[in-house]
Amino acid sequence: MGNAEKFTRKQVAQTVQLLLEHGARWQASDIHIEPHEQYVLVRYRIDGHLRSAHKIPRKALPALLEQCKEMALLDPKEVLAPQQGNFQTTVKDTSYTVQITTMPVYGGEKLVLHLTAQAKAPVPLAALGYWGKNLESMQTALARSFGTIIVTAPKHHGRPTTQASMVAALNNPALSIATIEEHLSYRIPHANQTAVNPRSGLSMLKGLQAVLHQDPNVVVVGSITDKDVADLTIETGMSGHLVVAGMHSDSAVSSLLHLRALGVPDYLMASSIKIVCAQRLVRKLCEHCRMRTAITESQLEQLKKSFNISGPAAFKRIHELEIEAIESGIGEDKRPSTSSKTITHLWRPNREGCEACGHTGYNGRTALTEVLTFSDRVHKALLDPKTTSASLQASLIKNEGFVPLALDGITKSLRGHVAMHDVLRVTHTA
Repeated sequence: MGNAEKFTRKQVAQTVQLLLEHGARWQASDIHIEPHEQYVLVRYRIDGHLRSAHKIPRKALPALLEQCKEMALLDPKEVLAPQQGNFQTTVKDTSYTVQITTMPVYGGEKLVLHLTAQAKAPVPLAALGYWGKNLESMQTALARSFGTIIVTAPKHHGRPTTQASMVAALNNPALSIATIEEHLSYRIPHANQTAVNPRSGLSMLKGLQAVLHQDPNVVVVGSITDKDVADLTIETGMSGHLVVAGMHSDSAVSSLLHLRALGVPDYLMASSIKIVCAQRLVRKLCEHCRMRTAITESQLEQLKKSFNISGPAAFKRIHELEIEAIESGIGEDKRPSTSSKTITHLWRPNREGCEACGHTGYNGRTALTEVLTFSDRVHKALLDPKTTSASLQASLIKNEGFVPLALDGITKSLRGHVAMHDVLRVTHTA
């Protein structure tokens, strides 16, 4: 950028646009602009991991911050309090919404830009990482004319993508579909989509209330944010509407306990909720250069300890799931990585990578998933105030064949989709 003291507005604007272009080209979800003593570090979050990319002169930070704040209609003079906003931009014929957040830190302000491509068509649920019985349960729930489907995930783990794909899977132009979302990330066919707007007073609750006045068949609630939204969402699923609602939680079970903690009566949940889908995004192994290796004794012992795999029944269950995955077309290599008694092979990234993955060993992300059907056992567990997430999940695994996130991740790892250590990292098993 040259001499930082002689920056022109045009140069600063060009720098911001260049950062956005790099982010779009590398399919980054976030751009972090961080002040350090000697320079400003720019990092991109790609496939869930931050990668350092640029160093900008330290004196350029104030002009860069001012430019981004003005684009997001924020106060450029406010440097002591966090701010949030957004703006629209276009990179190579693709429109993006850029969410901007600022935070005062030592040395100045940190700036994060979150990139969301606009008007993308939803992808099929199978392409997101759903398969087998989980996919069948989702399709069964979507075939109903009423009831509530909960989709839960931590922030930035693909929840809006799954909600959009679910509704797109209905593929019925005769249905009236209405959404109230935080941001319009996807264009859902035949849907009337609305984004919340705090500046105009359009909250999630007010938007949902207004949507229901028009009596749609299908309602998408972007996120259950509080008790009022939770109550109205659950009640809507009981009153002749099919509802696809989002939540932020760690697992399918914990989302139900969270609704209970908000004060949603158990009988309403039992009458309204059909399934709860939870997911966690994890980076995919590059299919061009990933490597399959025989497992060592020490690796096997570490896996048994990390994932609490004990006894012949556990290995048999893992083997059965891998066979189901092979039959469902998960993984191009049809050779199993398990036997009924043990794990025989693992997949790992190629440390040198290849051109297809930018020599990282990874390319893209997929979802680890779990789908919980609201059964009598779940209902009874919610009646007991002593029920915990761990106790309910253990009961469902033992008695209903529930496949939790970690076990789905193990299966996808054995099929060469993801690395086992990444499954361990995102499921917090150890």
